[in-house]
Amino acid sequence: MKNILEQQDLRKDGMRKEILEAVNHAFLENDPVLKVKSYIEKRSDILKSKRIKVIGFGKAAYEMYLGAQQALGNRIVNGGIIIPDDLVVDRKIINAEVFIGTHPFLSDKSIESTEKLISKISPLSREDTVLVLISGGGSSLFELLNDEITLDRYRKITKCMMDNGADIQELNAVRYLFSKVKGGKLKNFLCPARIISLIISDVPGDDIRFIASGPLSDPPDERLISKTVKKFGKKCSIDFNFEYKKDLKNCDAENNIIIRNEDFVLGISEYLKARGHRILNLGSGINGSVTNISRMIHRISEDYFRLIDRPYFFIGGGETSVKVRGNGIGGRNLEMCLRFIMNTKKKERFIFSSIGTDGIDGPSNAMGGIVDNYTLNILSKRKIREFLSNSESLTPLKMSKDVIITGRTGNNVSDIFVGYVEKI
Repeated sequence: MKNILEQQDLRKDGMRKEILEAVNHAFLENDPVLKVKSYIEKRSDILKSKRIKVIGFGKAAYEMYLGAQQALGNRIVNGGIIIPDDLVVDRKIINAEVFIGTHPFLSDKSIESTEKLISKISPLSREDTVLVLISGGGSSLFELLNDEITLDRYRKITKCMMDNGADIQELNAVRYLFSKVKGGKLKNFLCPARIISLIISDVPGDDIRFIASGPLSDPPDERLISKTVKKFGKKCSIDFNFEYKKDLKNCDAENNIIIRNEDFVLGISEYLKARGHRILNLGSGINGSVTNISRMIHRISEDYFRLIDRPYFFIGGGETSVKVRGNGIGGRNLEMCLRFIMNTKKKERFIFSSIGTDGIDGPSNAMGGIVDNYTLNILSKRKIREFLSNSESLTPLKMSKDVIITGRTGNNVSDIFVGYVEKI
């Protein structure tokens, strides 16, 4: 990941710099390479395995494999990873092949790479240990579709759901119905080997059923699937006759979350606290629409300032959703920033940042943004409303030099919100 502070066209004055430095610190502290390496080195049972095969998929798959490679070296018999097609990698990996997929939408590339990845480690026996490296983005990068669903139809349904504000639980509940590898079904391809997964969670609450659509977990709850199909069925042309089948082999998998959103929230909090600042930790399970969440966070920030009557930082994390209203370019983090400042009042002095830890916010090239009172000197609330009516959040924040651009980070624990309140 590029150092945020090296971005030339980003304002980095005062407490804005303090926020950006804290975010940088959290990324360094939660480097997937180091986290995977450290975890494996503490597991003597993994190190003593007779034959180790490693597969991975998701936005952090490359960095996670590097960590496994550093811990295991040539003990990795073979393997492979699937990474986004726009990710540029500059280091070779040992005894494994790099395959390409697409994100956020499934494509033939992802399906072909999934077939190759599974084929590469076959056949498997009880003598094998398969280490599965899972991170967010795996839902579109790793997939084999059921025979009755075409790729075109799958893409139309999932895009429709995204555009209509579906959250990650709802999306993955429907993806499960269409897949041969989601909701625990990957175990059917890996039995009878010993299966151990290392997971970077991008889901509020860290429910492994919804991280990369839970390839090694239990299936989604049948009631959630039924409710989701009913909610989006007519709007997104989802048939009501799909059967809920737990067609899984009697095969176990050990799932281990090694990085989560809470790690970033705590890392940022501790960094700022060590520098003498007062902190309000909002937790890491925040989810809902950007409109509601931006309003909620602003209200809490007001109430807390009135309680303590002194400047402070607030930190939280989770995942918001946004309803697309036009063909503008942006994402939920950029829109979150704009909607937060829309809630502020004239006499308030604040800074607010919302970032996507994968480095790519929606269809934009931005990680997110950071806004303050100066932003409203450049952008009027009336002008912001006009932009948001077309779901355009990148252009206005570029105008105020508030866009954070790093490229892909090699990590993904969903979104982080950091703010500073000086006066209410």
